[in-house]
Amino acid sequence: MSPDDSVDYNTVEQMLCSDYYLTSYDLHNNILPKKITKIVNTYGLDDGIENNNNNNNNNNNNNDDDDQEQKSNKPNNELLVGSSRDRIMVYPYKNEPIYDLYVRNSWESIEDKLNFPAKLFGYVKYKGYQLAYLPNDENIGEIVKDMKEIRTEREDEDNANTVNGILEAPDLDKDEYYNKIKQRDEYIDDKDIYAIKRYNLVKCYGIHNEINLFNDKIKDGEQPKTIKDYLTSDFVEEYNDKTKMGWYRNLTTIMNSSMVGNDGKTYDQSTNTKLEIMKDNAKYDSAITNCYLDFTMKNKYSFHYYAIEIIKKLGFDVNDFTIEQPLSVLLFTLDDTIEWCQQHKNELIYKYDMFKYTHKDLTTFDKFNDKLKIVNTIVNSQYGLKIKKQNNSTDPEKVKYCLTDNNIWTTIKTKPVQLFSKREDLSKYKNHDNSFLDDGVFLDEE
Repeated sequence: MSPDDSVDYNTVEQMLCSDYYLTSYDLHNNILPKKITKIVNTYGLDDGIENNNNNNNNNNNNNDDDDQEQKSNKPNNELLVGSSRDRIMVYPYKNEPIYDLYVRNSWESIEDKLNFPAKLFGYVKYKGYQLAYLPNDENIGEIVKDMKEIRTEREDEDNANTVNGILEAPDLDKDEYYNKIKQRDEYIDDKDIYAIKRYNLVKCYGIHNEINLFNDKIKDGEQPKTIKDYLTSDFVEEYNDKTKMGWYRNLTTIMNSSMVGNDGKTYDQSTNTKLEIMKDNAKYDSAITNCYLDFTMKNKYSFHYYAIEIIKKLGFDVNDFTIEQPLSVLLFTLDDTIEWCQQHKNELIYKYDMFKYTHKDLTTFDKFNDKLKIVNTIVNSQYGLKIKKQNNSTDPEKVKYCLTDNNIWTTIKTKPVQLFSKREDLSKYKNHDNSFLDDGVFLDEE
């Protein structure tokens, strides 16, 4: 295997564990140990806290000297807890047997993507498939055309069946939904699958909220709306897409929002406030008790953090698509952003499926379009947004770029949701927060 098509164990660890360190300690590199000297005395707690980042794990060599100096300088009424207060923060679940297994499985998965052709032919050989060689002659064009037509016909038929199935499926309540997704595959038929997809679609796009808002303001003589009024064949065909559902969920989660409380007051939440709430919810999530849950329950804070940081560095705003940046300015901000991306490359390539950059130094890309492609890959993966040129001109000052959603949401507008803290207001979080949808939107497709 070529060195360019492989990664090492430590790199995979950094990819997997980075969310924990970023969320819990604001550390962007989990390889760096952090030295903490903590002294507790009668005058107060945590006097003399010292934080030092160090690139090696041999910090304890000087512990004895440090302790002697502390003991000699401390007053008689000071209590030094423990012979040493130097600590290295480590990932808390590394001692679990499943940790090493998960890292190695992820390691293999990453190298499979880096070596797709070799892995594909190895799989074909293992399965005993027969391959037919088609020479590149005058008939090859017709054969390829026929193959594409066959695939298109099959996809169109599958899409039509899915749309009709969702439209005709019954509406499930929460308990019915969870009962169905917990059943084994052999006990679920097509009707159940379409009912699950219908539930996911309605929940993701907040259709129940739209219905309630309309019906609360209904006038005499008007008919109340139902789910059927929103779930048309055109809507299902356009928006029953896992990628678009993810974009919509992420956008409505991170965009500025406003809500009228039970007290009649309006409560606003900015993007920065939402990031802090998501960070707090991830940091104090009592459901995460082992490495498997930590790795498989996506930490939405970290996914949003990197994408939003890139958008900010380039001078754009996820809440305002009218902001324009001249090319002359973007040339400088893009260079700074690429340097920042290089520092966090391992975390970025794992989150946003950028494995082709695994062994490349992002700062070595000289062309503007190549750099823009890197940041657009991240922003598009998270939000379906792109930084695009607005006009053409020979004068760099007149060439403008903006952040755009490509008019994806013309039929259904993005409606930002309000977030609630699990730690500070658990009841509101459970009753109102529909942005954290790890337990709903895509369970039937994972």
